[in-house]
Amino acid sequence: MPVPVTFLGIEVLTAVLFVGCCWFAWQRGSQWLGAMLGATGFGLLVEVLFVTTLQGYCYGEFLMMVPVGDATVPLWVALGWGIIMFSAMAATEDLALGPVQKALATGLLTMVLDLALDPIAQDQAWWTWGNLRPGDYFGVPYDNFIGWILIVGSYSGFVRLGWRRMRPGWMRVVLTPTVSVVLALLFVACATMVLDKGLYPVLGEALTCVHAKTPLPPYVLGVPAALGGYLIILAPLAENPALIAVIPTAAALALLMFFWPWRGDGRAG
Repeated sequence: MPVPVTFLGIEVLTAVLFVGCCWFAWQRGSQWLGAMLGATGFGLLVEVLFVTTLQGYCYGEFLMMVPVGDATVPLWVALGWGIIMFSAMAATEDLALGPVQKALATGLLTMVLDLALDPIAQDQAWWTWGNLRPGDYFGVPYDNFIGWILIVGSYSGFVRLGWRRMRPGWMRVVLTPTVSVVLALLFVACATMVLDKGLYPVLGEALTCVHAKTPLPPYVLGVPAALGGYLIILAPLAENPALIAVIPTAAALALLMFFWPWRGDGRAG
């Protein structure tokens, strides 16, 4: 059975963005490349947890699939985790926030982008959610968005903690993301059990902060702009006409939030 054009489109787009982000990460420093590659592996392991263990959703058939036990995970999904976490971490890196606040801010950026990604994915059958409840967000469970904050926030938080604790060198480049993957997986698994019992965490520290004076890297806006643009193109093809308005709004909000740390009136004086 031929792979649909929209499937190929997201696979090609994500691969191109991944190559570009690898180059930008290397230019920024080897620890950033290690963190992005670690995020990619972490994303794949998260998919293993949800697809094979929790069975929250199942994937359509893409050109490049990674076998995971009895299930398969699209390669682009793992690459997508890597580039989205990398761009969000870069966007929030210079914010004058405490470690917990910065982790939450990083997770929040990716969650906003997913407000556009997940409805299109569900509509195009890139993946299909099970056990939906009335009132879910265009076929996507609301706790999925809490999951984005917890998953991305935990990994980025542990990575930054390792960067502060370890000296520059191979341990910071290799060991930090490796240990962060293990710790974040344990955190996500425990948090998932809590969420399944209906005890949703309250996330609410005030994000009062000042941004440092650093240039805006092109990939910070490039990833959400490219992904958001592709999702906007697909929105008119959706069965639910409301997505024609929802997807551009969510994509624009994601782009705005990725740009937020560089807003002119919030820089350090």
